[in-house]
Amino acid sequence: MSAMNRIFAFISALAFISLSFLGPVCGQPAFGQEEKEKVKEEAKEQAAGESKAESTAESKPAESKPYSKEAIQFFNDGVELHKTGYLNKAITAYKAAIKADDRIEQAWSNLALLYTAQKNWTKALEAFDKALALKPKSTTSLNGLGTVLFAMKKNKEAMEKWQKVIEIDPNFASAYYNMGYAMEMEDKRPEALKAYLKALDISPEMSDAYYRMGLILQTTNHPAQAKLFLAKAINIDPEGAFIRDAQKQLSTIAHDLDKNRTISNSSNSSNSTSTSTGSVSSQSSKEAQSSGDTKSDAPVKERGGLISSFAQKLGRDRNPDAKSKKPVDMFVQPPSGETDLKPKPEEGKSDF
Repeated sequence: MSAMNRIFAFISALAFISLSFLGPVCGQPAFGQEEKEKVKEEAKEQAAGESKAESTAESKPAESKPYSKEAIQFFNDGVELHKTGYLNKAITAYKAAIKADDRIEQAWSNLALLYTAQKNWTKALEAFDKALALKPKSTTSLNGLGTVLFAMKKNKEAMEKWQKVIEIDPNFASAYYNMGYAMEMEDKRPEALKAYLKALDISPEMSDAYYRMGLILQTTNHPAQAKLFLAKAINIDPEGAFIRDAQKQLSTIAHDLDKNRTISNSSNSSNSTSTSTGSVSSQSSKEAQSSGDTKSDAPVKERGGLISSFAQKLGRDRNPDAKSKKPVDMFVQPPSGETDLKPKPEEGKSDF
């Protein structure tokens, strides 16, 4: 039995699991009092590290200073504007934070995410580079940088960034999703399904992963499973960017299944008529039954690996309290819709 078929067998079971879902979060959050103190400590540690590494160089007292209150206020304003959809104003606020203190890695990273949403790849790359220069192991920035590289057709470099993300944080679900999407675009469907399933294992609320898996299943002639996954995606996020296409695909699947059912019923009726006027060889019947028994035993003999891991997942997910829910780290996928990226009417025309 092929690896692809083994995956499909467990996908069929996985589609029936009842799960609870949370919405994703966008970018890096605003600074609260606790975060402010943490940032101060990070600035001190960074300054101490640089002083030790460059003991013979001229000291840099400015590096030991905490972020300015003005910069933190601008950053927090940017986060609020970002979350409420005022993208141009958020960009202005992040720029103001950076102008007040260019050491705030989160400001550079969130600015880069906004440029990514606006498909301004050049500015996004520059901002991500600045963020990673300040914090080389920032999973949010590395994940976003991979998205930009992928959009620029630099797939190999993008995969390297996402691979680095999961090396740093194996539970960073959106990196698995992004890898799955890239594999799907390269027609590596079995690999893409594994990546999407890994993302869902970590963050079962990721509606985009259900949607992409539904498309793969439909393309590979598994309409029943595709129907379940597409319906799950719509149920999780009824306002998702994929909603129209998912509904269209479900309509197509329903039409095809009805058509196949009609053909099957017609065939059964014809077979029934034939049986009343003739007979079937007893030996042929036994041979057919024997052949069928052999096929039904095949999946049982090839257990282990991926099948075993998902068997465990199925057992665990039947208990909704057995696993804590984890937020999705954005940026999840290259933007496909423009509606949610447009500025509010009072902002005027976007200049990005």
